[in-house]
Amino acid sequence: MARGAGPRRLGRPGRTLRRCVMVVDGNALAGLLDGVLGAEPTTARLRCTGCGGAGLLGRTRVHRSAMGSVARCRDCDTVLLTVVETPSGRAVSLPGARNVAVV
Repeated sequence: MARGAGPRRLGRPGRTLRRCVMVVDGNALAGLLDGVLGAEPTTARLRCTGCGGAGLLGRTRVHRSAMGSVARCRDCDTVLLTVVETPSGRAVSLPGARNVAVV
């Protein structure tokens, strides 16, 4: 089994935590962000606060889980965008994006 692929032991005996995170590209966010970042959200250009690099949302690395989605910079791993479904609606945050240009 690959390192980090299985259950991880927590501090107490008999307790484990399963990581159910899928890593995909930013195109997986298209449906979630439709209307938030324009008609074609994957072509939005984000500038990273961590490294200053700029790139298309569709080219980011996205970590998806039951809790939501996190788009990270491919160059420095800074969290650029988060999407979480809540009982009151969809919460979108851009903590690591210095600016966003919708094309």
